[in-house]
Amino acid sequence: MMLNMTDHDVVQKIHRLFGGNLYFKKSKNPKHKDKTEWQTGDHKVMYALCAAMIPFMGERRKAKMIEFIKDFSTRPSSKSDMVKQLWADPVWRANQLADRAARRGVNVKGLTKIDYMKG
Repeated sequence: MMLNMTDHDVVQKIHRLFGGNLYFKKSKNPKHKDKTEWQTGDHKVMYALCAAMIPFMGERRKAKMIEFIKDFSTRPSSKSDMVKQLWADPVWRANQLADRAARRGVNVKGLTKIDYMKG
C-alpha cells in the first residue's frame, strides 16, 4: 500500500502511526512541489486501513477493498501454517518432490548419470 502526496506532514503522521517506509521525492520540474511517499507491505496495517476507509470509497475501490479483506481473513496465520497447507495439496506436493529429485540428478525417467554411463 502506498500514499504519495505533497502534504508532507500528513504522510509523516501516517508513517508515525503505522510504520513502513518513508521516501522524499524531489521534483525534477521546478514548477512542481516535492512529494513524500509512504509505503507498507504489512498486511495487518493494510487490513486496518482498508477497513477504516471503506465507507469513504467509491463502488470500484470499495469492491477491491472488500475483496482484499475477504482474502486476508482466509490466509494462514503463520508461515508454518502456509507450508502445511501447501504440502496438503497433492499437485503441489508432486511438483516439489519432482523438483527435489531433479536437483539430486535423477531425471524424469528415474535414471541417474551412472545409469547412462553403464549403457
